[in-house]
Amino acid sequence: MKIVITLETRWWRWMVSTFGVACMLFSLAVAWFWLYWIAPLRHVLDPTWRQMHSPRGYQEELQTHHARTGWLPDMHCEFFSGDHDTCGWLIAHLKPHVSDDCCDGHPRTALALMTNQESTNWPGWWQANKNKTQAAWLRDGFKAYGVEVQLPPSPADALPLLNLLGATTTNETGNLRISWPVSYNAYRWLRDSGFSAVGFALSNRTLHASAQLQRGLLAFESWHKQDAAQEADPLPFAQTDGSSRPLPGLLQPQTRWLVWSLMVFPFVSGVLMLLRVRRHANNPFKT
Repeated sequence: MKIVITLETRWWRWMVSTFGVACMLFSLAVAWFWLYWIAPLRHVLDPTWRQMHSPRGYQEELQTHHARTGWLPDMHCEFFSGDHDTCGWLIAHLKPHVSDDCCDGHPRTALALMTNQESTNWPGWWQANKNKTQAAWLRDGFKAYGVEVQLPPSPADALPLLNLLGATTTNETGNLRISWPVSYNAYRWLRDSGFSAVGFALSNRTLHASAQLQRGLLAFESWHKQDAAQEADPLPFAQTDGSSRPLPGLLQPQTRWLVWSLMVFPFVSGVLMLLRVRRHANNPFKT
């Protein structure tokens, strides 16, 4: 029996063709986003990529990311814990009118975390401090709160830094209100000097009567739990055990599988739909 081409048949071919083209365009958009637009960010987050490139290469890739997307990486992208060179690059690109919100990458908060200091004139601060090491910046920042730490770090640094971590916002004598960048850097200094909260607590039981010290230990553990999900750069004197830190979510295997699936399967499906329509158009009376 001969099949007559009806309006419904033409409508079906148009719908399938449109959906097939849409699937292919969607795959191409995902590929553009993953392989081009966000590629520099994936590179600077990838520990393997960083090992294969020099610090200058890292900075150039970071600048490419900024030029391509128009925004700076936020704390979830590891930029907050950048090194000496990253700090200089950020200050050089810091614009006076740029805010410190999420859309602009929190540049001033990033500088406070990298330097452990606050400034209303970062270019001037850089000229006065660019010849110092990042560890020296952090040490100077602690001095503003009356805390002296050693370079290289010493076990004696633990007590004053824990007391700094335990500082509250009350009016009690000796307590200070500290910003969270200073709090994080106190934690980071302890973390990278090999400090163990459990070991300290067991060997200093007589100090447990201090409520501020107890708050400091709790603050250290709180930062430690948050830090486990970050790919934060260690300080130059960091003591590592050779184990790798968790990959950022953008580089997790399941994320890669999802993105590649969105690039491949819709595109293949779209091609098959168009081929199906073409075969039907060439032989519309086939039963």
